[in-house]
Amino acid sequence: MPLSFDTVLSAMTLFAAPFLRMSAMMAVAPVFSAAGFNVRTRALYAVLIAALVAPSLPAPPVESLLSGAGVLMGIREIGVGLILGFVVQMAFGAAVFAGQAISMTMGLGFAMAVDPQNGVQVPVISQLYVIVATLLFLAL
Repeated sequence: MPLSFDTVLSAMTLFAAPFLRMSAMMAVAPVFSAAGFNVRTRALYAVLIAALVAPSLPAPPVESLLSGAGVLMGIREIGVGLILGFVVQMAFGAAVFAGQAISMTMGLGFAMAVDPQNGVQVPVISQLYVIVATLLFLAL
C-alpha cells in the first residue's frame, strides 16, 4: 500500500509536537547542553523520545504543520520546551547556591572544585549537590 502525501503529513504533525518540545528543552537543559553532548546526539535523543511519546498523544488540533495554526503550534511547543529547560537550569542553579551557602557555613568555602558544566570553580559541597541533581534529573 503506497503512502499518500496526506498520510505522511498527518504522521509528521503528530510527531512534530513532542520533537519540537524535546529538542528545545535539550538545547538549554544543563545536562544535555553540555559540551560533551554534540548536536547530533541531542537530535537523536529528541527523535527517540518523540517517537516513543507520539503514539500515546491525542490527535493534534491542527490539520497541517504548514498552515498558520500549525506554525503557531510549533512556536508554542518550542516556547514550552525552552521554558522547561530554563526551569531545570534554575533548579541546578538553586543546588549550586545551596551548596555554596552550606559550604560557607561549614567553613569549607575554600575547598573548590571545577564545575564541568559551567566551567567555574564551586565549593565541593556544591559540586556534590550538582551531581545529585544531575542523577535525579536523569532518573526522572
